[in-house]
Amino acid sequence: MSPPAVVEQIVETALDTSVLSCDEATGGRVAQTYLLDVVGDPGRVVCKLGGPSVRTGDVIEPLVVRLVTETTTLPCPACLASGRLRGGDTPSHWALYEFCAG
Repeated sequence: MSPPAVVEQIVETALDTSVLSCDEATGGRVAQTYLLDVVGDPGRVVCKLGGPSVRTGDVIEPLVVRLVTETTTLPCPACLASGRLRGGDTPSHWALYEFCAG
């Protein structure tokens, strides 16, 4: 499938590369989640689009991933970039993660 235009724009801006292929993850996810093959390193990434937490009003997953990576030896994908989309409707937040099989 072709990635949504906003996903292509995020990858181009955040990683200075382009998307080769895209698969949308299904089932069990709150965020819109896309598995992307990109040109060059890192080769595969995961892009998540979603709104803020209904409890905190913030997007905490990138912060949690960074904390786990920095303070434990648990396998955890690196958060490559995250941000907020300007204008438009939900989803308003995004994050790019390295792909980790499993």
